Amino acid sequence: MLKAGEAEALLVVKLDRPTRSVVDLGALVERYFAPGRAALLSVGEQIDTRSAAGRLVLNVLGSVSQRAARHGAEGAVARAACRGHRGRLETGGHR
Repeated sequence: MLKAGEAEALLVVKLDRPTRSVVDLGALVERYFAPGRAALLSVGEQIDTRSAAGRLVLNVLGSVSQRAARHGAEGAVARAACRGHRGRLETGGHR
């Protein structure tokens, strides 16, 4: 519906749900939600991207969401490495 121009807006629960990549979010906004096109509306953050302030908040939230996703992945790797290291220390070798 967005491609065909048949929708006035896309309503999401939270703005971090469509994508966790700032690059992808920017492409999405440019393609579908640029001024004069459909609006991206968020229920959770109460943001309307039809305004300049709404687009600014969208970009900030997108950046925060991307950082959280990457930080979570880095933390998972670090935790796995730590568990592996502890296993070698506690058992004298690999589990």
